[in-house]
Amino acid sequence: MLLPADNRQWLCLSGTKYQAHHGYSSKLCDFILFWEPRGGSLHVATLELKSGSFRAGSVGDQLQNGANVADLLLGAASAKFAPALIHNGIKTQETRKLKSLRIRLRSASELIQPIRSGQPTSSIDWG
Repeated sequence: MLLPADNRQWLCLSGTKYQAHHGYSSKLCDFILFWEPRGGSLHVATLELKSGSFRAGSVGDQLQNGANVADLLLGAASAKFAPALIHNGIKTQETRKLKSLRIRLRSASELIQPIRSGQPTSSIDWG
């Protein structure tokens, strides 16, 4: 995933570092991206990176836990939300399972977006 060029507009948190520094013991997504495009509203994406095989249910759990952390960090702010799996290829069976999973952030319930590695943040569908 290529992050926005203007780094004054975004913050990307490492799930692993968040776990280590805040005693979070559940599985957490790799990154939580907070992004405010120029003149736009706040966007939050939970991002899980996979280079090999994986289980869709485990990815869903990691992304949901990331959304729960994002909810805490947002406080009273509102945001557009998108959960995404960044991958190098997905088996057909896991693709079907991913299409049935929804990730919630407050009132938003979104499908996991499979995005090929190397794509820009503009490839995320913010609804």
